[in-house]
Amino acid sequence: MNEEVKLNDISNDLFILNQHTIDRLFSCENPGDCVALYCFYYKTEKRKEDKSVWATDDYIKKSLKWGDKRLKRAKEELKKILQNNK
Repeated sequence: MNEEVKLNDISNDLFILNQHTIDRLFSCENPGDCVALYCFYYKTEKRKEDKSVWATDDYIKKSLKWGDKRLKRAKEELKKILQNNK
């Protein structure tokens, strides 16, 4: 029995949000947009192999099919709730 043991790392397949983060996201004025944008940032960061910038405003707008106003509002709300955590 000289079989090689190979461990599967599933961490890159998981998408985890804790209760505190969910509560904060749902406290936004537009919780659906905040959740969508936060999840978009999260999945984009998980897929990156390097530290290059992927999530430019144009990339986000195209991917989420949002306009300038909607993206700006969601980004401002996310910044506000994330800064309140400090």
